[in-house]
Amino acid sequence: MSRKVLIIGLGNIGFKYDMKKPGNIVHSHARAFSLVSEFELAGGVDPHRSNREAFQRAYSVPGFSTISEFCGDIQPEIVVIASTTEHHFDNIRETLACCKPSLILVEKPAAYTNHVAQQMIALSTEASVPVFVNLIRRTDPSTQVVKTMIESGEIETPCRGVVWYSKGLVHSACHFIDLLSWWLGDLSSVELVDSGRRINEWDITVDLRVCFGKSEIYFHCNNSDEFSYYSVELLARNGRLKIGQGSVRVGWQAKSEISNVIGSELYEIDNEFYQYQLNVVRDIARFLDGGDSNLPTLAQHVETLQPIYAVSDSWGQK
Repeated sequence: MSRKVLIIGLGNIGFKYDMKKPGNIVHSHARAFSLVSEFELAGGVDPHRSNREAFQRAYSVPGFSTISEFCGDIQPEIVVIASTTEHHFDNIRETLACCKPSLILVEKPAAYTNHVAQQMIALSTEASVPVFVNLIRRTDPSTQVVKTMIESGEIETPCRGVVWYSKGLVHSACHFIDLLSWWLGDLSSVELVDSGRRINEWDITVDLRVCFGKSEIYFHCNNSDEFSYYSVELLARNGRLKIGQGSVRVGWQAKSEISNVIGSELYEIDNEFYQYQLNVVRDIARFLDGGDSNLPTLAQHVETLQPIYAVSDSWGQK
């Protein structure tokens, strides 16, 4: 029997990202869960009538204005919290007040502050409901190959590197903080390089020097309001790893065997960023069937972000 899924928040990641894209592009929770037979897309919740009506037309399932209204008729086994970050805590609290799902998947970041994040952890712990965070890069085959290459020594650490990010330290850089901690080890230190600017009441853009174990990575914010840009470049002891913007290649260039330079041959690591949300859903299905998940739990996510929360909380203080 398929597991019923409720999506809270019918915006871009909830269901709009891939509405007008080909069927092999899976960037929304709605399309992803609708494609996996282990799940049944049972409904969505959104306070905006236009979003609910568009969702109902696209997937022929009901839309509701509140969580309690949905749970009064249907008990979901999977709840996806795809609302904006400032609403995550209230959404988890309201969900657990009216039902007990087998799993909650919450968008990243789980919260903008450590205080709110700890309250979310307490709620999930008290209810004994596992909560995972939708950090999509962990479920892509390319990043798993890189992790294996690092663990086997094919990519030799420690590394030095540069990350470019847009749209906020907590909101967006958390993707790469999480990915690099998964690859290179826990954060050992964070140093503010440039104080940047506040972009809204919840978040900032700053430049940081972040150490993951003995690996040293510089995070630089793209301060342009005209475009977004994200990339990762790592210089290992024996080569160069590059992840480009969006769905472009993931590449490894090993040191030349005949000279002291990076070799010209590029090993392209196949990625599936075109269906990143489908890979997340398959990961969840594997976990519910008794396997391991590559996604971080809420507690793991919050622990990783502790130094970042500290930077954000202290920003602007003399």
